[in-house]
Amino acid sequence: MNAQFDPAFYWMLPHEGRFQRRVADPGNWTGGKIGVGDLKGTKFGIAAASYPDLDIENLTINEAHDIYLRDYWNTQKYAELIFQVPANKIFDLVVNMGFSGGHKVVQRALIDCGHPVGVDGVFGILTLDACNSIQPDELIETICLRAEERYRDIVRANPNAAENLEGWLTRARAVPV
Repeated sequence: MNAQFDPAFYWMLPHEGRFQRRVADPGNWTGGKIGVGDLKGTKFGIAAASYPDLDIENLTINEAHDIYLRDYWNTQKYAELIFQVPANKIFDLVVNMGFSGGHKVVQRALIDCGHPVGVDGVFGILTLDACNSIQPDELIETICLRAEERYRDIVRANPNAAENLEGWLTRARAVPV
């Protein structure tokens, strides 16, 4: 059986679940920049910048589930992954880093595992096939290391993001079950 959406969604959810309305987070603003548009916040990882017309504060878990299924899972080849654990981790990465950022982490991990794929941020057939050809434990370990590296790079490029680093590293190290 191939990877399923619900286990990936419910594994990701604790990393994103709370409502927050931090002024200093550009994703909380409907304009995608601090001070631009309305400050609506983020809940379940659903941000006002991406969904400006959504009532973020009153968003239900069922609504978030439907959004992630429609806009994340169904737009990618995740259901063609043959192992659930990598699907959970990849889904969690793209929720936090965006499609391109999360997919580049996975592609760099695949290269580290000896599968020369392009690092283009697209979860295409070559990336899918490489993911399906590696034992899940090896792939997850390498993805975790590459995710840590990516979060550290973000902070090096933007020291103001340092307040998020501890939480990001905890997330990077988290191994799906």
